[in-house]
Amino acid sequence: MLFSPFSLFLICTLDKNKISTLNNNKVNNFYSHKNLVYKKHIIQEINKKAKMKVIDLTEENKKLYYACLEDWSDEMKEAGNHKECWCNKMNDKGLGVKIAVDDNGKAGGMIQYIPIEYSAANGKDLYFINCIWVHGHKNGRGNFQKKGMGKALLGAAENDVKDRGAKGIVAWGIPLPFWMKAAWFKKQGYTKVDKIGFFGPVLLWKPFTDDSIQPKWIKQKKKLIAYDFLFLPIF
Repeated sequence: MLFSPFSLFLICTLDKNKISTLNNNKVNNFYSHKNLVYKKHIIQEINKKAKMKVIDLTEENKKLYYACLEDWSDEMKEAGNHKECWCNKMNDKGLGVKIAVDDNGKAGGMIQYIPIEYSAANGKDLYFINCIWVHGHKNGRGNFQKKGMGKALLGAAENDVKDRGAKGIVAWGIPLPFWMKAAWFKKQGYTKVDKIGFFGPVLLWKPFTDDSIQPKWIKQKKKLIAYDFLFLPIF
């Protein structure tokens, strides 16, 4: 069935009045005849993000954090308590951890960051993101990706390190479309400042002050792999 332009205008106007109680600017921006099909999906996505929140690490979710939210995985169980030991050593050195939970309180994402002095990069008054991860497996907890958890975790970490007096925050990423994608950090306002090799890890940062000093990779005697950026030696 085809509608005249005037009919489409009436449909949009009536439809807008029906959901005006939502009082959401993001929804109001999408009123045109082309977006009628997508309106329901947009509202659902906004509601999902509104219900999700980021919390500090608690005793209740520590074991889950040590397992990288994959407490269901046999591989994680075989890894033992290496991460727990690393975290215990880093607690008094400035380790920061945030957990993203849904409206039911179920953890779906995590981020951890440390002062850059304990990372594989050179810098001053900066924090380094070792890992940001939103559970995307169907097994175990289920898929929490594409719900805004990653952006919320990153924003919470940035605010936390600002409160700690940091002049910027640094991240590492992979140039290929895998976990810790460099392209994703660029979309969040991060800038590439260094790189190891052609397909090697990329160093990115977001400065908070005009006098912040740009970081760079520390030259390593051995080739670094992704695992090295998660659990580095304690100085």
